[in-house]
Amino acid sequence: AHAQAVAAIRAAIARGDVYEVNLTARADLGVVPGAALLARLARSRPRFLAWLRLPGGEEVVSASPELLFALDGDRARAEPMKGTAPPDAAEALRASRKDAAELAMITDLLRHELTPLCRPGSVAVPAPRRFLRLPYAVQAVSDVTGRLLPGRGPDAVFAALHPGGSVTGTPKGAAMAMIRRLEAAPRGAYCGSLAWTEAERTRASLLIRTAFRPGPAAAWTYGTGGAITWASEAAAEYRELRLKLGALGEVGP
Repeated sequence: AHAQAVAAIRAAIARGDVYEVNLTARADLGVVPGAALLARLARSRPRFLAWLRLPGGEEVVSASPELLFALDGDRARAEPMKGTAPPDAAEALRASRKDAAELAMITDLLRHELTPLCRPGSVAVPAPRRFLRLPYAVQAVSDVTGRLLPGRGPDAVFAALHPGGSVTGTPKGAAMAMIRRLEAAPRGAYCGSLAWTEAERTRASLLIRTAFRPGPAAAWTYGTGGAITWASEAAAEYRELRLKLGALGEVGP
């Protein structure tokens, strides 16, 4: 089914419907305590670690390495993440034209989404491509920055950026329409966002490397995905899904 979905996305790219679509799947983690899952995911040294227990019984455990956006006063920053390789393959990732294209397309999307909120001429890409090392993978990241117009704050930035371009694709509307057709179930909290805000500071993580369950006696589901472009090969994309399971610890072939 995953290979068929990759083929469908490549066909849509060939028709000119989309440029890139982030395709995801779910892993069943069974019934385990939230604290145990949190402890396991914490070993991946995530930038944003969270355990939410909601009033209705739902639980979310996230070990996200990705910043959706940050605000410090009128200074906005987004850090889209696209391109993943095993820890010992950093140079191969650096040289990969396919992975560079993935990130470039999403960086451009974020730049366009921020521009209407920002002072003219203030949106910039100070780091088009840098690399983040995690225990289980190397990830490529860019930095998009801008100075917000007066009266614009976290709500306006959420409205412009959510859902994050790195978990949808581009153009965003067409990519999301394909995701609805191709994925077996709604993503729920996975690929959403979690934010902390105080005074003029906001930090919003993108809920990747994230597990969800609807109640304390239910099994956890864990989302994993990757960007599909014209250069994608289904087998390689499936290996990337399993690589991202590495946030949970050792995963077999």
